[in-house]
Amino acid sequence: MSGQATRAARPDALNFLIDSQWKIGESEELGMKITDAEVKQRLQYIKRITYPTEARFKKYLATTGRPSQTCCFAPRCSWLR
Repeated sequence: MSGQATRAARPDALNFLIDSQWKIGESEELGMKITDAEVKQRLQYIKRITYPTEARFKKYLATTGRPSQTCCFAPRCSWLR
């Protein structure tokens, strides 16, 4: 990602992180919890359907420039809605 693209993506990334932390905090206050095992299970299911081969998943990561760690964090936050 170029320097200009990185700077352009920062506000969206910051908003995502703030929103995610907010949701996590609210869910904890309400007693809602998603375990790491549940996240892993759901992600494996989604990954298997969306990317039938590991090569296709790696191509997705390379194309988007996303580290695989964000593939776990983002869905966890969206499932807390």
